[in-house]
Amino acid sequence: MTVKSVMGKSSVITHVQISCFEVTYMNNNGYFVNTDLPAATTNEVYSDVTLMNNTVHQMVRSSGRGTYTTVESLYTSRARKSHTAFTNLRCSHNHFLRCIRIQSAEAKVEIYNSSFVGQCILTGRGAAISLESKQTRRWL
Repeated sequence: MTVKSVMGKSSVITHVQISCFEVTYMNNNGYFVNTDLPAATTNEVYSDVTLMNNTVHQMVRSSGRGTYTTVESLYTSRARKSHTAFTNLRCSHNHFLRCIRIQSAEAKVEIYNSSFVGQCILTGRGAAISLESKQTRRWL
């Protein structure tokens, strides 16, 4: 699933809510969730999600544009403000993909009763989680 905005900055505040329960994403190529809404506030809940044995060819076609982008994470979120909760997340043996990547000016991330096993990325640190934020609150 990809949720993307064409507006970089907007005078209207957009709120997006995403909920995923009891989902298995296995043996796929590419994103599980890609939220690219730099002017929005997101509230996301993921419960009982399994991400296993996924891989990526480094370049994946962007929807509707005919261009290619680099996929680095199964779950990617880019928003102005982000509140994301993961409960019972199982992320294992995904090849060349990080499990979670969040980029936000303000982020609240909660991760409960979850596991990250056998992750491998070629460049950078944090094979399980990458969090980039000016203001961050984390509960692990």
